[in-house]
Amino acid sequence: CRPLALHSLGRLRDVEADDLLLAAARDPQDPARDTALRALLFMGSPRAAPVFREAIRTGPASPVAAVGVVGSGLLSDRKAVPQLAQLLAEPLAAAGTDPITSFHRGVQTLAVRALAQIDDPGSARCLERILSEKRDDDLRREACLALGRLHSVESIAVLDTLSRDPKERLRVRKAAVAALRRITGSEPPEGREK
Repeated sequence: CRPLALHSLGRLRDVEADDLLLAAARDPQDPARDTALRALLFMGSPRAAPVFREAIRTGPASPVAAVGVVGSGLLSDRKAVPQLAQLLAEPLAAAGTDPITSFHRGVQTLAVRALAQIDDPGSARCLERILSEKRDDDLRREACLALGRLHSVESIAVLDTLSRDPKERLRVRKAAVAALRRITGSEPPEGREK
């Protein structure tokens, strides 16, 4: 019942719930710690940055650590870039639908989105590495869009190659085109297509 309440507070983005969520997230013995961390992640509370950094120390294979890494990244913490890269280096089962694989796929997607918010050369390199590997198409699509959000001029050649590759999946090619438009400033205004 308590984890559900913490989850709901996060979904409501109730600022007054910060203290309650932070207390649960700080306590490694609290069975609802993971839920509290996810609620803080959803809220995007800047006060959660130290808690996310602390959660990272629980170990690389830990779901708590994964949420901590992503949370630090989403709060634009440059110190999170190497840990986000490590999280993204772990291969996933191609078509796994089990809860563990689904959780890790979701965490990796959030990690890519977090990198898009951290203006650091390591972010672009990590995203380009994802594109160079034949990985999950959805993750590669997210990596293209993230490079566009970073306005990574250094990534134009990689994105251009992807956008023109007839063997590449259409959704990845479209994302590469969208990223190129954003980087070069030729993106059509919101709501209008060229």
